[in-house]
Amino acid sequence: MMKPNFKIMSIPELKAYLLENRNDGEAIHAIIEKIHLNPNTQRYSAEDADRLPEIYEEHRKRRGA
Repeated sequence: MMKPNFKIMSIPELKAYLLENRNDGEAIHAIIEKIHLNPNTQRYSAEDADRLPEIYEEHRKRRGA
């Protein structure tokens, strides 16, 4: 079986692929790189750890979940 081209896959596509192929190190590396290079990715510091439930709830409300 041929491996997909991870460079052209979107983050949601990579997530779906990884759900079926959890041990694919190349795919894991590809999604980490894409997330890291995305300027819209929200990053949190260690100091935010105490606020994670609140942050999660805010994110969930914004997404309409």
